[in-house]
Amino acid sequence: MPLTDYADALQRLQKGLAAQYAKAPSILNEPGMSVAMKLDQNYWLVVEPLFSTSLAKWSGMLPATALDTLTRTGNMITGRVPGGAQDAGEGGAARPHVLALSVSWPSQPQGVTVRAAFVLADFIERALAIHGETEAARAASHSLSDLRIRAPERDRVQAFFEGKTPPGRWAYDVPE
Repeated sequence: MPLTDYADALQRLQKGLAAQYAKAPSILNEPGMSVAMKLDQNYWLVVEPLFSTSLAKWSGMLPATALDTLTRTGNMITGRVPGGAQDAGEGGAARPHVLALSVSWPSQPQGVTVRAAFVLADFIERALAIHGETEAARAASHSLSDLRIRAPERDRVQAFFEGKTPPGRWAYDVPE
């Protein structure tokens, strides 16, 4: 069985993301519309499985291959779900990559629950910086989204990130 070339697969994923962003900038950083929103300098919150299946389509890959590439290379965070089963997840990930979270943004202050995953900011920002076709694409990677994780979710997120740097305090909304 041949070894998977994750470097080539990552480059394909990044090229696909940048090309789709050039066609439809609303795929990033628009809560309620986008597949990924920048939380802080380290992470983008992505809606799953929409993000991985869309990324796979834009890159000409199978969804399982795209997800496997992201998790095995560490570009998508896998974590611990308190009280949850720690069995193998989709794509062979030994730890789950999705966490159901309540999030909010200015036009949705009461919050909604999404199946969230966390992608390293470097993955998305490198895609836009290297493969982005416009100055707007390169600048988009540096602006934070209006999306915030609801404050009561902080403990669950901290547990999910056990052993890793969690999102910064500004990734959460202000408790009511």
